[in-house]
Amino acid sequence: MVDYLETPAEQPDDLEENPLYFEGLEHMNTGRWYQALESFQALNGIYPGNPEVKKLFDEAQMRVVLMRLK
Repeated sequence: MVDYLETPAEQPDDLEENPLYFEGLEHMNTGRWYQALESFQALNGIYPGNPEVKKLFDEAQMRVVLMRLK
């Protein structure tokens, strides 16, 4: 995971400019669900309550659970 720490004082509308957002999407697009989950978990700490982050986190988390069931 790339270490892009940003302050919680940032506005939620800059989510799509955060490198962690693109990192998480890239992980999802390549099926690296654990890494995607880590990226979105970090984003959740920066953008608490952001619905887009929650949606992406939930999807990655579901995929990790499904992988464990196989």
